[in-house]
Amino acid sequence: MALRDASCYTLTAEPSRENPAILELKENNGEVRYARVREKVNGEAYATALYGMDVHLRGVSYTQMSRADNSNKYKWKRDLVGKDMVCSLDRKPEPSVEVCLAREGDKRDFPRISILHYNIERFQDIKDLRGLEYLLVMSVLCLMDAAEERQAERAQSTGLLRTPSGSKPAVPAKPSPPTSSSSHEPQRIITPEDFEPEESNEIIVGMQTDINTHIDRALALLCDPGILYIVIRTKRPEAAQRAMQVCSGITRARHRNGEPELHQYVNEEQPPAPRGPRVINLDDPKPEPWRPPLLAIYLSTIELPDLAPGRREAQSSPPGVVRHPTKGKATPVLIAPQPKRPNGHTAPHGLPNVRLSPSPEPSKTAQHVSHGKHPSHGGKPSQQSPPVPPAPSFGAPQPSSTNGKLTKPNGANGGSGVKISRLFKGRA
Repeated sequence: MALRDASCYTLTAEPSRENPAILELKENNGEVRYARVREKVNGEAYATALYGMDVHLRGVSYTQMSRADNSNKYKWKRDLVGKDMVCSLDRKPEPSVEVCLAREGDKRDFPRISILHYNIERFQDIKDLRGLEYLLVMSVLCLMDAAEERQAERAQSTGLLRTPSGSKPAVPAKPSPPTSSSSHEPQRIITPEDFEPEESNEIIVGMQTDINTHIDRALALLCDPGILYIVIRTKRPEAAQRAMQVCSGITRARHRNGEPELHQYVNEEQPPAPRGPRVINLDDPKPEPWRPPLLAIYLSTIELPDLAPGRREAQSSPPGVVRHPTKGKATPVLIAPQPKRPNGHTAPHGLPNVRLSPSPEPSKTAQHVSHGKHPSHGGKPSQQSPPVPPAPSFGAPQPSSTNGKLTKPNGANGGSGVKISRLFKGRA
């Protein structure tokens, strides 16, 4: 089956039934076109040979390939997210032209290679079309072998096994028929989380997802210069361990490739409360086993100060709450600032916010009132403002001309100048 156009020449890579070590490249009609064998020559770490079913084609080895034509340059590119690869003819400064498409295999399909002949025929300087076909087939097979080796190393480091792309997985044994008690029980309940779309830089790890697929996608996202960080999130508490395996696999892969280390921030999220009517339970809470929280692991190429542990605790505390540095318990503190007056006095606790001033001296007050002069003006009459009566004072009564008695202001009780005896008589 062609990758883009049905008229394109397409080859499908399938392992041979007689010898699984031989990879056969078949055409659309099922006829075998090439056979690839991995052979080590002179102790090389990697060597492969391509044989044709035609008697006129001799074995072409990857270690024996030499570049004789310097006029054309071909370049393979892989999608950031996906398993498709594109080979283009580099024509700088003019735009490149696609000449071949390839897709890696998975558990359901085998690897496929499609040659875009209608683009190749546009260039008259390409004379050896068969040699170009050998070059494209050999190069894409080498890239796929390198990808399989990386996946095998990653599976060994994480303790997981993965079947190569060129071979189909073993068919599991037929399960026994379910009993009558469990025949109507669903194996998995569909939740609204299944319909929640992922963000472009978000990877959701579940119990049934493939860890190697998550690692490949994360490495591809981090190669994009426009993505500064990725988020590895879990929707179920049971998937916390698998999320940590994904993070460790990403770290090992980048360390193995010589890439800089990532900044890791772990944020624990509480699962949402179930919806429904609120029930007030007066019984003591029953002891429940500890369950891991929902994790949101941020892997960033730059530092994110807002996700630092100390910064998150400070932002999560409400205003007016101070956290104990050792115990971590929140203690509410109410702070009521005292308003300051223009003259610098502050109202004492328990009293209304009024201005406090000492009682004026009788002699100076009487002199100022009688003559209508202010001492600051050198004895001259003040024309700016009328005399201001003294502010009410609090505390012990000041001595005045009433001979140790307090008087109410005129008109306080309907009379004028009514005298009131000293309170607590006999205690003075």
